[in-house]
Amino acid sequence: MNETRFPSGGAALGDALAALGVRFGIYSDEGGKTCGGYPGSEGREAADAATFAGWGVGYLKLDGCYDDAAGFAAGYPEMGRALAQQNINITYSCSWPAYLGDDETTKPFDAMVAAGCNLWRNWRDVQCDWASVRSIMDHWGNYSVALRAAAGPGHWNDPDMLLAGNDCVTDLEAQTQMAIWSMVAAPLIMGNDLRNVSESMRALLLNDEIIAIDQDPLGKAGGRAETSGGVEVWTRDLAGGSLAIAVYFETGDLTATVDFAALGWGPGDAKVRDVLRRADLGVLRGRVAVVAPGDHATRLLKLERP
Repeated sequence: MNETRFPSGGAALGDALAALGVRFGIYSDEGGKTCGGYPGSEGREAADAATFAGWGVGYLKLDGCYDDAAGFAAGYPEMGRALAQQNINITYSCSWPAYLGDDETTKPFDAMVAAGCNLWRNWRDVQCDWASVRSIMDHWGNYSVALRAAAGPGHWNDPDMLLAGNDCVTDLEAQTQMAIWSMVAAPLIMGNDLRNVSESMRALLLNDEIIAIDQDPLGKAGGRAETSGGVEVWTRDLAGGSLAIAVYFETGDLTATVDFAALGWGPGDAKVRDVLRRADLGVLRGRVAVVAPGDHATRLLKLERP
């Protein structure tokens, strides 16, 4: 640890964060160096895991710079074993699949689960602009089948951090990102300065109905079901037979009619809740018409049996 920046040491830092009710997260790399050129964990997995545990670390992000596929296959499981031997619950975030190319169907997700990875970064880093978020949405939509199959309780796909609270996206774009991230059961990790979060974005980030969809106990990730003419429909099966539907609009002049049966709802009416607006739409028969709130916007609905 940098003695100039943290003169009291890692354990004191961990104690100070714990006193604030904050979990201590740390970054390392499964290569000889981190992406920033600092010492990595390759060949030091047991020593680093013991050090992290001694500091009270609750979250480890293990990157993959300065390594290769063979190194990942050996190193990530080695760190997983080392963490499991510590008497502390450390969430283990692996960057293993992010370094294996674009094709999610060829990545060894079973090996990542066996290695103890609780989540893994699948693809590119999110940048602070809408084009980056949109590219990640496209990637998740294109590989929905493979990504749905890889995710489950204790091991999740990670499309990277939320931009809500930054001024590089509009409020509607931030809503879209959080809605789609909740549909695919993504970890909701904020990438912002908490001192500069607007009230509207604070309300979004604290929307317990969206968080409940993201953390639904069924643990079944969703994906993109339909796309046509600038409108995308994403679905996710929820506990108790409920269904979440996100309707994304590329531009603000679009409308869509959502057919419940076509999305697997089956026969019967549905009690519909607009989750972003926190408003009940009533008991509806068969379908609902939704209007775009603006460019790059999403309507997030939850269907339950009346």
